[in-house]
Amino acid sequence: RLALRLADEQAGELPHGIFYVRLAPVADPQLLAGTIARTLGLREFSGESPLDGLRAFLQERRMLLVLDNFEQILSAGAQVGELLDSAPDVKVVVTSRAPLGIAGEQELPVPPLTVPHLDGAIDVDALAGYDAVALFAARAKAIDPSFDLTPSNAATVAEITMRLDGLPLAIELAAARAKLLTPDDILARLEKRLALLTGGPTDSSDRHRTMRDAIAWSYDLLDPADQALFRRLGVFLGGFTLEAAAAVAGLPDTEALDGVNALLSRSLLYRPVDVGEARFALLEMIRDLALEELVIAGEEHETLGRHARHFLRWAQWIEPQLTTRAQQSAMAMLAQEQDNIRGALRYACTAPDPDLGLLITGCTWRYWESSG
Repeated sequence: RLALRLADEQAGELPHGIFYVRLAPVADPQLLAGTIARTLGLREFSGESPLDGLRAFLQERRMLLVLDNFEQILSAGAQVGELLDSAPDVKVVVTSRAPLGIAGEQELPVPPLTVPHLDGAIDVDALAGYDAVALFAARAKAIDPSFDLTPSNAATVAEITMRLDGLPLAIELAAARAKLLTPDDILARLEKRLALLTGGPTDSSDRHRTMRDAIAWSYDLLDPADQALFRRLGVFLGGFTLEAAAAVAGLPDTEALDGVNALLSRSLLYRPVDVGEARFALLEMIRDLALEELVIAGEEHETLGRHARHFLRWAQWIEPQLTTRAQQSAMAMLAQEQDNIRGALRYACTAPDPDLGLLITGCTWRYWESSG
């Protein structure tokens, strides 16, 4: 949100525009340049590598690139440096859990929201002035219109935000329970869950462990069916449709719809705003926990297999459209699902049946060739 706001404020000063590059689904550092190029609408580079073609394209342009979720491809940081060296009027904003470590990088650590310290009489107006308390109250009211910050609950809400270290996502997850639980109930359950932090990994910061545990607390409050759906949705990359969710979770369509709706209402899923169809996704830190729980449940290989087989069927369905008048829309659909297809191919590389990967590749080669 901070990066997007910053980009929006620069809009009038950048004649060649602002481009938002989603890197969360990208696991291979070698795909960075191609991913940026695709976001810019570039397809082929006449024999050049994507990085060289991108450098040539950006050289005379004045624009801003927002590279979101860079942490899993940190070794590609040098490529960002090369792009900036060859394109002096291009600026880059990177969101990442770790710095890139390149020359000229300016780090802007994003602190948590301000939280109050309770020491004396409760002043509701004063507490409402703290960002963390204001966020909890706003999210709770969005879910339950009758919710208000009052003298009877303000101290509890303040305590919740303090327990969550002012971390926005953790606060939103807690506030998502306001329709079913009072602030006292939320605090009691948080205290029980966060008490487990003392045994957490010694190389994790307190805030990271708090965040992870806040997400785990939300997971613990789901019923078993929604827990199973949540952890299985963790195998998707770049989002998913309801049809795909049902196939990969092994559920009838109506059950998948009800489950997705339940996860949406608890802020464990979100709907990307820039897609036309009904599509859903998990934030990366939430997806990390889903995958952890999938491994703990012993369902990882089975779910990855269902995911790969679903996208084989999907690829077989779309392949004939690549040579008809529907080619353009078919290519757009493939671009939207390419991260899921890459995930299926990675699974196929280690699966007992390598034909799975060969079949997917055979159905989609026209897309890979034409998109560079």
